[in-house]
Amino acid sequence: MSANSQAELQALLDAEINKTLENEKLIGMGGVLIQNGDIVAISAQGLRKKGDDSELTVQDKWHLGSVTKSMTATTIARLVEKGSLSWEQKLDIIPIADSGRHQDWTAASLEQLLHHSSGATANFPLSLMFSDDPKGSDKLKKARLSAVQEVLSKASEHPAGSQFQYSNVGYTIAAVMAEQATGKSWETLIQEELFTPLALDSAGFGPPKDAAEEIEQPRGHKSIFGFKFSVGTDADNPKVMGPSGNVHMSLEDLAAYANLHLQGARGDSSYLSKDSFEALHTSQLNNYAKGWVIKEHDPLAEGKVIWHNGSNTMWYCLLTLLPELNIAIAITVNEGNIKKAEGSAVDITRKMLKAMQNSKQP
Repeated sequence: MSANSQAELQALLDAEINKTLENEKLIGMGGVLIQNGDIVAISAQGLRKKGDDSELTVQDKWHLGSVTKSMTATTIARLVEKGSLSWEQKLDIIPIADSGRHQDWTAASLEQLLHHSSGATANFPLSLMFSDDPKGSDKLKKARLSAVQEVLSKASEHPAGSQFQYSNVGYTIAAVMAEQATGKSWETLIQEELFTPLALDSAGFGPPKDAAEEIEQPRGHKSIFGFKFSVGTDADNPKVMGPSGNVHMSLEDLAAYANLHLQGARGDSSYLSKDSFEALHTSQLNNYAKGWVIKEHDPLAEGKVIWHNGSNTMWYCLLTLLPELNIAIAITVNEGNIKKAEGSAVDITRKMLKAMQNSKQP
């Protein structure tokens, strides 16, 4: 890509984000474009926090919501390659008295958990959602196991493999299986198997935190009855269900993660085997793969689209991979108005994709 083409893409991305912020009255947005393995444009516009004059920067970190699911699945794929787990692994790896494990879970597998077809319910009970987070890694790991054991003691929602049910619970169960297989917490595993190998130094858990200054990182925002307000740096889903959606990182690191899967889908990555990437990117029920939604052919993409989005109701992220074009696009928003955030992210993604196609060298 020529320098002029790259400058034009940068200007267009800045302009589209600024126009969207004004039209949709959003607090702030970020975006990054990856083509042929390189970042060709990166932008962060708007404010870190409503009512504060601290502006977003491209170094700021963003909560990724359920984009985390693909990271959990990727970490598990590494464990499968090492022989610590198998895709067909049954849930009996999770310790629970035989009298306490409901028979419905006998047939469920690790793979079905990652495809949302295990029979797991969508979310944990409200008692967990509003409970205090455990302090320390060991207590968190123990609490995660206890929450999963409680789920497994009750009937599943449907027979394993028979229906699609998007499930934060299912991804938490899968993470507990990984914890039991290795003796390490999910947080340690994803650090060792994903963040460190890819040098994703900005990656962490929960909303991004300030290091010294009061507003060094963006805040999430909620809207209730039309009133929009910022939330604190601890406002998130419970840490117990972190494997389903609580990773944060910078746009640059998100681009590196996106490029890993983009090159893996093209057969150009040594991080995992070709078979492992195919396992991660091959859908089953409801076009859902392992942490990714798959569209087998989109005319605009000239082929397959691999994508996922995420929100904890205070942040939003959309990550889209287009293997045939060797393009990836990520859009982030620091508020959880899903209708506005998602519509805006999809619109910008499509506009930037068209522009990137037009900028390709003959």
